[in-house]
Amino acid sequence: MMAALVLSLTSAGLAAVQAASGSDPVTIAELGLTATPFVVAPTLTALPGEFKRIAAVAGTSVAANVTHMSAYDTSVDVWNATGLGLWLADGTLFAVYSAPSTILNKAGPAFALVVFDIVWMGDDAASIAFGDPIFTNPPATTTTRGLVELATGAETFNAIDNQRAVTPEGLGLALLDMIKARDGIGSGLDADRFQGQDIGYFLAAAAYTAASVLSHLVTVDGSGSGLDADLLDGQQGSWYADIVARLGYTPLNQTAYTAADVLAKLLTVDGSGSGIDADLLDGHNGASYRRVVSSNITDNGGHIEYSDGFKETWGWVDVPANASATFNVPVDHTSWLIPTISVQVAVGDDNNSENCGIGTVTVGSPTTVQLYSAENFTVRFFIHTKGV
Repeated sequence: MMAALVLSLTSAGLAAVQAASGSDPVTIAELGLTATPFVVAPTLTALPGEFKRIAAVAGTSVAANVTHMSAYDTSVDVWNATGLGLWLADGTLFAVYSAPSTILNKAGPAFALVVFDIVWMGDDAASIAFGDPIFTNPPATTTTRGLVELATGAETFNAIDNQRAVTPEGLGLALLDMIKARDGIGSGLDADRFQGQDIGYFLAAAAYTAASVLSHLVTVDGSGSGLDADLLDGQQGSWYADIVARLGYTPLNQTAYTAADVLAKLLTVDGSGSGIDADLLDGHNGASYRRVVSSNITDNGGHIEYSDGFKETWGWVDVPANASATFNVPVDHTSWLIPTISVQVAVGDDNNSENCGIGTVTVGSPTTVQLYSAENFTVRFFIHTKGV
């Protein structure tokens, strides 16, 4: 997304807005393009160096002082623009913008979609209309359908952002975090279950008496089902005093059972295949480490997928002269994807990357990246993606 462009109204454009009303608005009919940097002035009546006008212009009011505008060029023209102007239906130059370098460009095989929001000093959005309302893509509000960013779990939990939409998953996680943050002694929460069990599962403290314990114990006691504290398995206590005879071996003296001795013995069997499953590795829980859950290490169409859902892919695509091609991402992404490319430079042509680029990025199934080239020879794109 490019940086915000500050458009300047011409004197004629300002007069047209001031004279307009909701029932008789001014109509923006065309978008003019120029590759000639110029000094912005309210007295301009023509766009300096204008080389093209786009008639497919649409827009809508998304707030009292905000107008969302879109322009669509479906021609095969190739152009670079450093400035632009908005033309009214009666031929009045309405507003202009100029920059010292390129702000918009288009390759031959590609369609150009120019989208931006205009913020007015006053509540003038209702006084603006568009000549070709065939498409708009405004930001969503409580009254306008449009694009909206999904809130993260943290944004949902903080409950202070009024610009992003909450997902069912995000809402559920946020509510769970809110409950956890307030749970504990004095919270006032009255749950139906504790540790997954109904209250009938637990024994009342008043029922835990010596008589109750004894009545249960004798049902599982030894011969005769009579508890005899003087005997153990029918033997007097003195019978067990001869430990060596009872065990059949001399037991280890407890003073020899030290941490150092255990460690020394453990090291003799530790290592790969030992079966030891520790809670920590170098002082960190296993959740602190990113594990590879899937991979295909190859030069074209390779990928690595990690346990947290993050994915990396790579490969290459040959794009014919003045054409486009699609790179099918080796593993599907469901949330977002950021591609980077490098272009194989032809002998004698070290600027061909200026005429090549990324078109449309599509997540889902399949996940794809459209590439285009305005060169007159086949170009090889090497592509690397990261995403979820």
